[in-house]
Formats: sequence, structure tokens, C-alpha cells
Amino acid sequence: MIPQRNRPSEMQRQLLPLIGIAVLLIALLGSIWWGFGQRDDKDAAEANLEQAQMQMAQQTSQTNAIAYRLNATPNGPERGSGTAFMPLTGSGVLNVVNLEPIAEGQALQLWYFVSDETPPVAGGTFPIDANGSGFLLIPADVGSFGGLGISIEPSAGSTSPTTPMMLQGSVSTSRG
Repeated sequence: MIPQRNRPSEMQRQLLPLIGIAVLLIALLGSIWWGFGQRDDKDAAEANLEQAQMQMAQQTSQTNAIAYRLNATPNGPERGSGTAFMPLTGSGVLNVVNLEPIAEGQALQLWYFVSDETPPVAGGTFPIDANGSGFLLIPADVGSFGGLGISIEPSAGSTSPTTPMMLQGSVSTSRG
């Protein structure tokens, strides 16, 4: 004897579409609720960003120096970086960290980028220590520039870069 399959009753067949609609309605309501939560998170993040920007602007207006970041280029060490501290008047200072040792007879040289159309202007040279750190005084009379770069050059310095920039950054025309 062949067993008979349990067939849904008429009532079960009528309830099946209603159950499907209920599941879809619950999913829709859940999606709407999740969307409102996401919007609230976005609004809170935007408010936090706006507050941070206002605080930064306030701090910048109250300080007499601005720090500019120099990041590693594809030719530089992955973790290498630098910071140029530029006061509104007077001398600045450049600090570099996480650089690789350089050969004897070589030094790092700072370059000032006046514009994209002109070659960089030579700055001073400086050594780095065994930990890959170094610093250089940026004279007050260097003129106007919009970017800084650092390359490895002979210890006496070069009049134009002889190696690619290893660190580079924009300083938003900090001098004038």
C-alpha cells in the first residue's frame, strides 16, 4: 500500500499567502526601523564632525603655529612621516620619524615647492639618527611656498633633487 501524502487543508492553503504577507510586512517594518536608526547615526556623526571642525578652527585661530603633515611617497618608507611646525612669523621646524638609515656621505634635504609649474627650491640638509628621526630649522626668510618634500642627497646638499621625494606634503601657502 502506498502511503498518502498529507495534503494541506483548505484553511491551510488560505492561510499560506497571509503568512507570507505577514513575514514580508515584518521584514519591511524592520528595514524601515533600521533605516531610521542609520539616519540617526549619520546625523550624529555629521554633528560630531561639525563640532570637531569648529573646535579645530577655534584652536587654529588661537595658536601662533600650524602643523603640516608630510607623508611617505611610493619612494619612501611605509611608516615614514614628517611634521612641519610653521608659526605665523619667525622660524619653523621640521621633524621626521620612522625613516630608514641612509648611507654615509648622504643626508636628507628639504625642498620647498612654490608652485606645480616651477622646480622645487633647495632647503637645508639634515641627518637622521639610528632610530630614523631627525629635525631641521626652517628659516623665517624662505619666502612663500605651498608644499614641502624631502629627498636623500649628498651631505653638502644639491641645487635640484637627485633622488625622488620620499616624504611630501602640502602646507597651503603657509608663508608669504
